[in-house]
Amino acid sequence: MEEIVALVKEKIIELIGNEFYLKYQAQIIFAIAVDEIECWFLPIYFSNDQKKSNKTSGCIKTLNTVLKQKEGFILHEKRFEYYEKIAKHFLKSKDLEKYAAKNESLSNFIIEFRRKTATE
Repeated sequence: MEEIVALVKEKIIELIGNEFYLKYQAQIIFAIAVDEIECWFLPIYFSNDQKKSNKTSGCIKTLNTVLKQKEGFILHEKRFEYYEKIAKHFLKSKDLEKYAAKNESLSNFIIEFRRKTATE
């Protein structure tokens, strides 16, 4: 997974330009979910299932198996209000830590975020 994230970071840097990246790298935090950003939501609903919590593909389908029952909607389109409702589970630091511990991709983002913000 780390190799994929590193390759994506390299590609983004290439696209924005190395000069721009070098100038602003202290302010840039990469939020790279391997395959689907929805994978970061899986630990919220599958906290007792490590295999599903740490998935990196097919996450929308897996997430939708519980969303209708627990939230009253499914992710069939990229509607901001749906993502906002799910992301509210991340508002408390202790909850975010708990979920990140169950999803490697989310954990990597949290580590990167802390590393970047600790130097400010």
